[in-house]
Amino acid sequence: MSGNHIFRDCFIHIIPKCIGPKRYQLFKNQISKNGGNLCDKEQCESALTHVVYDEGLSVDDPEIKYFLELDESMKIVGTRWLSECIKNQKLVPINEFQLLISPKQDIRPTDKGNESGTNAVDSPPKKAKVELEIENENQSMHTQKSLNSELVAELSKVAKSYRSLGDVYRSRNYTSAISIIQKYPKEIKSYEEALSIKGISERMATKIGEIIETGDLRKTAELIDNEKMKIVDLFTQIWGVGPATADNWFRQGHRTLEDVKTKCSLNRMQQIGVKYFDDFQKPIPRHEVEEICVKVTQVAQSIDSRIKTEICGSYRRGKLLCGDVDIVVFEHNENHSHLMQKLLKTLTSSKFISDEFASLEASRHHKFLGICKMPGQDSVFRRLDIFIAPFKEYAPAMVHYTGSATFNVAMRQYAIKKGMHLSEHGLYDKVVRNGNFVVTGHPLLTPSEESIFHLLGVPYKKPEDRENLSVKELRD
Repeated sequence: MSGNHIFRDCFIHIIPKCIGPKRYQLFKNQISKNGGNLCDKEQCESALTHVVYDEGLSVDDPEIKYFLELDESMKIVGTRWLSECIKNQKLVPINEFQLLISPKQDIRPTDKGNESGTNAVDSPPKKAKVELEIENENQSMHTQKSLNSELVAELSKVAKSYRSLGDVYRSRNYTSAISIIQKYPKEIKSYEEALSIKGISERMATKIGEIIETGDLRKTAELIDNEKMKIVDLFTQIWGVGPATADNWFRQGHRTLEDVKTKCSLNRMQQIGVKYFDDFQKPIPRHEVEEICVKVTQVAQSIDSRIKTEICGSYRRGKLLCGDVDIVVFEHNENHSHLMQKLLKTLTSSKFISDEFASLEASRHHKFLGICKMPGQDSVFRRLDIFIAPFKEYAPAMVHYTGSATFNVAMRQYAIKKGMHLSEHGLYDKVVRNGNFVVTGHPLLTPSEESIFHLLGVPYKKPEDRENLSVKELRD
């Protein structure tokens, strides 16, 4: 039986804990057989719609907490939901299988307060920001080139290598050190100076000292010269492929992109990633991001002239180049599906949008993930994410869609410490929780991003300062 594509619009990550190997493989096979898309943990920021966990897993498990903190719009469901879908050969309602964040009451913000966001614009903001997510070397426009750019470049190679190998812990250690070094106001000239910097461990200071003395890091060469490292790194550059999938392909004997194209079973995201692999390796300059936003804005405002757009993501965080384009469309209506349908129909018929990866409505915001291409013989295909949100949620939506993911998690964790709840929909106090889940809360007036920081009691962070911040760093 070939399957009936019941999971066609689903992008699913299975938490393997408490699920036996045979059962885990069975679920994976059935999802693929029925048109679904299996996602590695690293793909969850933009694409994931469902997280499947074994009902025997504690809700306090770090894996579940990770997804709850990352994005409350995704659906966290038990394996019984997956089994029922397979058994009935249809997408069954998730109600009785879902791990709810707000099981008893929807804590919607009031209609007042966020409608006139102070930074909303008719056209894309002239000073919006950009980055290529996988390259820490990318410098912000608001600062001069780092005084320690050589250190940053060398350490970034190691961080990227560990990330490709799936070693998240080591990758984060290097990424954290890079963030500290980029903010350091002087050129680091010795091991001793590096060791004196708050947040730099003795081991990391030793590596910094090695770079200062020799010009490179032995660990970098060891990782880059490793055959597995090279191939896994190549595979993880394919859109939709994380370290776990890349490592699995390597163990199956695949070594080239041609092997991936001809021998691997690819989900839709990976098919698109292979199809446009060369184009996706080319970073998007700022002017092109703005041109793409102008196109989306023009079509959106032809549907409703009151619409405002913002460029968010890494673009707004101050980077010179980016890997994709994130655009938030703010409208007055609560039902965003009508606007999204019209918007995509026009952009597709004009051949601006070439491929649709997903169009999803979740947690009152509608999002589209796809591929676009500006007119012109020399233009290339670009990844485009469009989010539609109501004006009244302008400020929290801007904080959320600007990111970074690490910053968002830190902000939400800090809100929890204060007895509050923060999401892309608003900031709430007087929160009542059932374990990790919000039962109810009182929406606070948040007319601007600054007001959210003020209510949380932390200093305001400009978008370009929201990279890799921990909860502790939020207070500095």
